[in-house]
Amino acid sequence: MVLGSCSSVDVVRLQPDLVHVPQGMEPVAGIQATCLGFYLFSLGLPDADMEKAVNELLMKEARKIGADKVMDLRFETTPGHGIWWLIKLLGFRSASAWGVAIKAEPRSGDGGEVPPPPIPLPPPDSASQPASP
Repeated sequence: MVLGSCSSVDVVRLQPDLVHVPQGMEPVAGIQATCLGFYLFSLGLPDADMEKAVNELLMKEARKIGADKVMDLRFETTPGHGIWWLIKLLGFRSASAWGVAIKAEPRSGDGGEVPPPPIPLPPPDSASQPASP
């Protein structure tokens, strides 16, 4: 009998004007990563855990599409301690992570658009100037 694990990474491009992100950031995509591990007498063939879902799947895909960070990161997994340990005798365990991949917008000097020059101050008011002798 052959057992293994399955993993899936789903990506959807986001329109920057429809997703609220902090100033100076641009949303790139929504990403969801899921892995499923099968167990036979507590041996993972291979294991499915948060490390794999978050770092090996979700963060790797975010970097691949050019994102700098992932915000609103959420995750869930089948518990592995307490009474839930029994599921490892003959069963499966899943872990999922999802979030919004974002990219920092380039600042001036970084190859991006240069902001407009500051508005010049008006000349000093002659009424507020002391009279010259």
